[in-house]
Formats: sequence, structure tokens, C-alpha cells
Amino acid sequence: MIGRAKLTIGILIALMAGLIGCSQKQVPPPEIPEGATVVIAPFDSEDKSKEMMMLLPYTIGTQLSLKVDSVKWIYDESETVSPVSSYLKKNNITPQDLFNSPELAAKVAKALGANYIIVGYVNKPRLGKREENRPVFDKTKPGGRGADRYFLLYQRGSIDLTLHLIDAETAKPIWSTKLKGAVKYVKAFQSGTPDRSPIPDSRIVADLRKHLAKRALHALYPNIFEDRPVPELLEKPKQKFITSGGILTFE
Repeated sequence: MIGRAKLTIGILIALMAGLIGCSQKQVPPPEIPEGATVVIAPFDSEDKSKEMMMLLPYTIGTQLSLKVDSVKWIYDESETVSPVSSYLKKNNITPQDLFNSPELAAKVAKALGANYIIVGYVNKPRLGKREENRPVFDKTKPGGRGADRYFLLYQRGSIDLTLHLIDAETAKPIWSTKLKGAVKYVKAFQSGTPDRSPIPDSRIVADLRKHLAKRALHALYPNIFEDRPVPELLEKPKQKFITSGGILTFE
């Protein structure tokens, strides 16, 4: 009985490992034929911010136009050159409507002369910070006491993006992916420094947009665009710090 129980537990563990492995498996990129026309619509956004609704698809569209010229990309290039937003506004359609209705998205794609349309949903950025109360010591200088003492501030931002590629003819999503994005920063403040200003939230959100755009580009064309690590460390101290536990690393 004990041997059979061990066998059953082993099978369950193997099945769970398999499920975890499947959940982490990267979604294969879509097959967009050469000569196709693709609309990149403004994304729906939980916080309805321009940064994610307009600038994120703009960033993606700009890079695709530069690197994938075998496909025609239609997207809002500026406030004056905005074929997608102009059509949506004229017909009282919101990005949320497009994301929730593949049929409506396909209709918009056809109206703009496209074969496919990319729609997306971005959740509200999650921002956090943590200040270390224990000092660290700069070992790039001799002594490592007094003025060489520093305090560290850790900051992080994370966000999620869901993308659908919809066929204008069938009004069906032919490709979907969910992408996680995260950036992090470490700042060092010398002991006695009165100003310990953190990185502004606006900069973190802008960095999240750029980071997420690179992840989306990689998901669409992995052979052309490099992926980014999650989280991506964007700022760290230049000093070599030591604590009671040894040399401090930030990677």
C-alpha cells in the first residue's frame, strides 16, 4: 500500500509539473502573410491613461513599420495623423468595445481596408517602493565607515497586457497572448543626505510602456525583436556595496 501511495503521489507531482511547464510555455508567434494590412487599434486600459491607450500601440506600430515593411501597418502616428482613432470617434466606438467584440473589431478592420486588427487590454500599473533602514558600505573606497555609509531605495513597477489578433474575414481571434511586464530600480543615498527623492511615478509608467512594447514586439516577431527580462533592472548604484551578508548584488 505504501509503495502504491508513493507511486500515486509521484504521478500527481509529475502532472503538476507538466501543467506548470505548459502555463509557462511561450505562445508561438502569429503567421501574418506578406502583403497583408494590419490595424493596430488604441488599447483598452484599466486606468484610461493616454500612456497605455495611445502611446503603447504607437510605440509598437512605429517599430513594426520600421522593421517589418513586408506588412502594411495602420495605426495612430500623431494627433493629426490618426486614421484609427478618427474612425472610432466618428462611429462612437471605444477601445473597450473593440476588445470585447471581435465582430466589431473585424468590421473596423474592413472599413480601414485591413486584413487583420490587433486589439489589446492593459491593466493599471502597479507601483511600489521599499527603503532599507540598514546601512550598506561602499567598498570602492577604503575604510567603509561614516561618510561611506549608504541607504538603499528599491522601486518597482509591473503591468499586464493582453493582445488579440483578429481576422477581418472570419471575425475570429487567430492569435492571443498575455504578457507580463516589470521594471525595477535601486537608488543609493549617502548617509546624511537630506534629499532622498524617489524616481517619479510618471517615469516608471513611461519605462513600463517601453518595456511592454518590446515584449509585445518580441511576441509578434521573435526572430526580429529581442525580448526583455522580467523584471528588467533599469537603474542601480555604481558603487560596490557590502553588508553583513557579503557583497550586495542587484541583478
